Amino acid sequence: MSGATILILLGVAFLCFFILYLFNRADKRRALDFYKVYTPNGLQIVKKLEELFDNNEAIPWTGEIKLYQQLFNDLPKIDLDEFEKAIGIYGHVDEPEGSQKSIAGEYVTILASNLAQRHTSQYSELQAIGEVEAMEKYGLNIHADEFIYDSLKLVDWFEEKTIISSFNYGGFQYRLGGGNGFSYKMGNLSVVPNTSQRFLPIDRGALYISNKRIIFVGTEKRVNKSINLDDILEFSIFKDGILIGKSNGKKPLIQFPEWVIQPNKAPNKRDHLNRIVRVLDRVIRKNQNEIILAQN
Repeated sequence: MSGATILILLGVAFLCFFILYLFNRADKRRALDFYKVYTPNGLQIVKKLEELFDNNEAIPWTGEIKLYQQLFNDLPKIDLDEFEKAIGIYGHVDEPEGSQKSIAGEYVTILASNLAQRHTSQYSELQAIGEVEAMEKYGLNIHADEFIYDSLKLVDWFEEKTIISSFNYGGFQYRLGGGNGFSYKMGNLSVVPNTSQRFLPIDRGALYISNKRIIFVGTEKRVNKSINLDDILEFSIFKDGILIGKSNGKKPLIQFPEWVIQPNKAPNKRDHLNRIVRVLDRVIRKNQNEIILAQN
């Protein structure tokens, strides 16, 4: 291949990359166009809610309105209509789907709801679903003294597996000699595998947290898993999942896909990890039926 041909190919590749870069920038700008809907005060509220979300904090229901009162002191009472007027999204539910105002209103609703759900999971008495209701609602067979306290869909279950990549052999070793034929020495006749530990996907399905177990019901490969809470020694929290350390058996990694992508909808970052960690902490501590005093 000539030098001129290589330069032409490199130029075409660069041009394609540059065009993709411009399209991505345009998509990002369009995705953030709904921020223009908010009033100056409204934009500050949205940024504050995003900050709380990213810092793993929580606020109670209607907390976004109280937050507005604290920051600007111009809402005489907790009133959703007045709040939406103040931040620029009043009437967003009546707007056409996909319009900037509809997306802006939906985005605030999602942020506030996720933060409030965190607060409920952390501080409120958790709603318990018993044996009969679990069968009716989820088709789930649980024990008579067992209660479901949370359930999530679209959860990925991984398990630690030993992967054998190659083998090393040990045994007879010989060497061709000069006029003496060959020489050899005896080694251990053995096969030594080169191994590594990886997490492999088992199934995608629904996760249930009860007062006794973590239950996973696979929906694609129909794989079901269960971990008794008493067998949990620790759990490590990652950006998008939890690694469960057990007293025996393989460590499962429970992963929660972060984003729900839907056309003409507000960007929805799923908050399942934050929520499930709070519920799991409550049932392990056995205080899920109590009201916990919130820290100020």
